[in-house]
Amino acid sequence: MKKVLILTWSYGGWHNTAASNLEQYYKNKWYDTKTIDIIEFVAKFVAKSSKKFYSISSEEYPKIWETFFNATDFPIFARILYWIKDPIWQPKFNHIIEEYNPDTVISVFPFWNWWIKNYRKKYWEKFKWWIVITDAINIQSFWYVKSKYVDKYFVFDKWTKQEFIEKFDYPEDKVQVSFFPFLKEKFVNKEKIWNNNILILLTWLEYELVDKILSKVSWNITILKWRNEEVFETLKLKYWEKFIFLDFLPILDNLKNIDIVIWKPGWAIVCECIATDTILIVPSFFPGQEEGNVQLLQNSETWIYENNPEKILFLIKYLDFTNFLSNFQKIKKDNSCDIIFESLT
Repeated sequence: MKKVLILTWSYGGWHNTAASNLEQYYKNKWYDTKTIDIIEFVAKFVAKSSKKFYSISSEEYPKIWETFFNATDFPIFARILYWIKDPIWQPKFNHIIEEYNPDTVISVFPFWNWWIKNYRKKYWEKFKWWIVITDAINIQSFWYVKSKYVDKYFVFDKWTKQEFIEKFDYPEDKVQVSFFPFLKEKFVNKEKIWNNNILILLTWLEYELVDKILSKVSWNITILKWRNEEVFETLKLKYWEKFIFLDFLPILDNLKNIDIVIWKPGWAIVCECIATDTILIVPSFFPGQEEGNVQLLQNSETWIYENNPEKILFLIKYLDFTNFLSNFQKIKKDNSCDIIFESLT
């Protein structure tokens, strides 16, 4: 039985979503599959502190996160960081490879890549190596590995592929468009978008904006707390008889019944909305990382950017979003996992 090792980090849910989908896919193909989260691999204080820095800086101090994101987007910075941590965790990584002995390694988070590359320098034929990039357009230098060490990169769309090839002067045959690795049953092809089933995710949305929307509509609206308890409780106290308020919701599994999502363009929700023909209305976004997601949405014409609540209400009331359906079809691939699997075989 062939073995697949998948390497991820719960540093934003989209990496783990990609990892879990790939793991389930290969298990369905009767592969021996193992997934390792970097939090289980490095020292716990390093993993927790870096994850906390990301969460606090990106959500509460976006300018700090933008500065850090842009300042670290240089290959030399990535090499220095990897050089610092290599002596500590490279032997541990080598032990994992020797013990599990995978036929293929798939990394969906860039911090694994230097350890994999160092191992392949010595044992080139030991396994095949795929990198599934879980970002769009704006690909940081941490993802980059010289083409002689990597068997193939998989990217979300044709624009990301072009940006990656140009930024890193990369061979085109080593970069393949695969969309995000969702299982086939997660994709939805809608016949019409009705504009009356709406999901609002509260993280990083201003109370005033959401309140103005809720005060003037009687549509079917679900408000999801996500990580914004104070705003959630205030809105719930005011509108609990009128709308549905939820602490948690498996979003992808429920988007088949949602027409419109109002939220920032995080990578997971962008992929999920495109996969399910769901309109994403974006009132605001994190500078730096999410700018690539915004560019993807602009290129694919599958969203609306608007931070004026009156205009959002106007669009929802009068715009026929069904016209967007053909745009979704141009970018999504319900055989995304098949594409990666066929390259593996």
